[in-house]
Amino acid sequence: MRKSYQIAVIGSVAEDDKSASLRQAEIVGQEIAKIGGVLLTGIGEGVLSAVLKGFRDHGGQVAMGFSPMDSYKTHLEKFGDEVDKYDAVCFNSGGYFVRSLPLIFSADAVIAISGRIGTLEEIAIAVGHHKPLGILSGSKGIIDHVEAIIDHAGYDSTNNIYDSDPVDLVQRVVGKIN
Repeated sequence: MRKSYQIAVIGSVAEDDKSASLRQAEIVGQEIAKIGGVLLTGIGEGVLSAVLKGFRDHGGQVAMGFSPMDSYKTHLEKFGDEVDKYDAVCFNSGGYFVRSLPLIFSADAVIAISGRIGTLEEIAIAVGHHKPLGILSGSKGIIDHVEAIIDHAGYDSTNNIYDSDPVDLVQRVVGKIN
């Protein structure tokens, strides 16, 4: 029986609607759907919404969202109905930084696209816990600096994959999962 890998996709919620990063995120979602993977993301716009769209448009079956809010009601009040696009949702009362822990810990691997400080935090958790980490090179934001940051910090980067092609990146990341 083939295992359904749980792949977290992290990235910026602040992408412009015409951003190349959003199209690349859709392709990543499509590729996760093709392998029968389970998609894990934070709940939000930008990269997170785009990866979910690609996943759903290509037959992705199970998507789990991680909310920074403590309940369905408070999530709806602050962010609207984006939460309803997920099959399961993990709510927490600690905000964005606390939602990162269950998101990354639940994943077999992590893929980062674009991003800012929250994405950097999630990357640090993934690297610190030796998760296979795919970095979509050239997707802007913190991603353009993350290889140097990890190297400067002295962490083992053997589980990290840098690739500018979203299709190849997903395949290579899945290949790193034990």
